[in-house]
Amino acid sequence: MEWIGEIPEHWKKKKITYCFQKIGSGTTPTSGQPEYYENGEYNWLQTGDLNDGEIFETSKKITESALKDI
Repeated sequence: MEWIGEIPEHWKKKKITYCFQKIGSGTTPTSGQPEYYENGEYNWLQTGDLNDGEIFETSKKITESALKDI
């Protein structure tokens, strides 16, 4: 990606577990409501997205509506 070189040098790389006080399974927007996923713009991290300790993209994206309802 062209913009990758624009990441500030002072940003640090760290394990996601060090970024949050609590990580665990939680509420997932129901897949039975297409308006939660169709044209989603927000990354929704799932355990299947965690590979080799780095996240490059998520397999699902959710909508603003999904964020408001969970």
